[in-house]
Amino acid sequence: MNDHRPLSILMRVIAVALGVGFGATHLLFPARYFALLGQTGYDAADPFHLFLAQCVGVVIVALCVGIWMAASDPAKYRLALVQFLVAGVLTVLVFLFHLLVTGAIGGLEWLSVLAVAVLVAVVWRLYPRVDEP
Repeated sequence: MNDHRPLSILMRVIAVALGVGFGATHLLFPARYFALLGQTGYDAADPFHLFLAQCVGVVIVALCVGIWMAASDPAKYRLALVQFLVAGVLTVLVFLFHLLVTGAIGGLEWLSVLAVAVLVAVVWRLYPRVDEP
């Protein structure tokens, strides 16, 4: 039997950090979040911008709840890991697109891209393989 404790701990850390750092901030304080990152295109007075930011927050919080619950048995709940990996890879691709093509993302976004890419790589490395019990 393989020991998935390191992955379980990492999943719980990811769930809390992502849930609070991105999910809750998008839901509750989107204007402050975008200002911290130097985003000038976000208009806090525009109801549509607020709606979009809060929708992102809902999706992130939902993902984090799944990650937290799956941490109890990562081998059994591989689907939550796959969801995180897909979301992480797509997030990196979208951020890189904006960074490299449009230049629309502020300086702190490079750190976000790097952090997500490293987390995806580590989770992939620790991912329970099918032949493992």
